Amino acid sequence: MFKKITTTAGFTMLEMMSVVLILGVIATMSVVGFRKAINHQRLVGESNNAAAAVRYIASEARVSKQRIRVMVDYDNNIIIGWIDTNNNNIPDTGETVINKFEPPEGVEVFSGFIGNRRFSGKHYFTFFEDGTASTQATIAIKAMRTEEYRTITVNPSSGWVEIHNDAPSSLKLSS
Repeated sequence: MFKKITTTAGFTMLEMMSVVLILGVIATMSVVGFRKAINHQRLVGESNNAAAAVRYIASEARVSKQRIRVMVDYDNNIIIGWIDTNNNNIPDTGETVINKFEPPEGVEVFSGFIGNRRFSGKHYFTFFEDGTASTQATIAIKAMRTEEYRTITVNPSSGWVEIHNDAPSSLKLSS
């Protein structure tokens, strides 16, 4: 008589597992890329904040017509600008702190080597009343997880603060 034709609809277990595996690989790759992007943006943001802090110190020197001392403390992870009334290179309790930058966890004021230049200890420079600086200063900001860094330079003749995505060529080893 009549033969009953049976059709099956759906997927086999192997097909379902293959799809889940492919989706898992794609999700893992996107999470890794997303974390790297977040860490990079954290570095960009904090290097912009550090540059803004230094720019603010320079502008305060111009506006207040006072010399402002800046200390980049690589070992303690801070940048501080203050009016050093007793000229001892230490921000004492009675002295006015103009600005202080302390990066959040995961980002640091870099201590170590870039090319042939070592960043360590304390580095001092002064912004004068006209906004110029006593010396060229280079500050490195590093993301801990991605091991990438950005540098901030202060031009001594103009007091101009500039951010570099990498080390300026003056810090790299010449080939």
